[in-house]
Amino acid sequence: MSTEERGSRDRSSEQEQNIARKRDDLLAQARGEKGLGFTEKGTDPRLMGLGLQFVVVILLSLYAGMWLDTKLHTGPWLMLIGALLGASAGFYSMYRVLMSEDKRMDEEDKRK
Repeated sequence: MSTEERGSRDRSSEQEQNIARKRDDLLAQARGEKGLGFTEKGTDPRLMGLGLQFVVVILLSLYAGMWLDTKLHTGPWLMLIGALLGASAGFYSMYRVLMSEDKRMDEEDKRK
């Protein structure tokens, strides 16, 4: 293989890397790096566990209602109340986190 061929391969490799870098920059701009859940360092950890937190709160309240039903012999009523309270608490917690993230994004947009 001649040195000219190696030189052209090195240049084409550099060109491919530049193209890939430009593509990644364009995709980041199209996604809007300041989208909900993203920070300068990546994904916001508060938003990563929202779904799991929601499910865990409902299941814990449901279990507490079931436990109270067995202790107080009240049938399914406390279990149903526990599930509703858990769902309400989960929605409220999710709402608070999302609204604070929205407020942070608005303030960030005003600064720029």
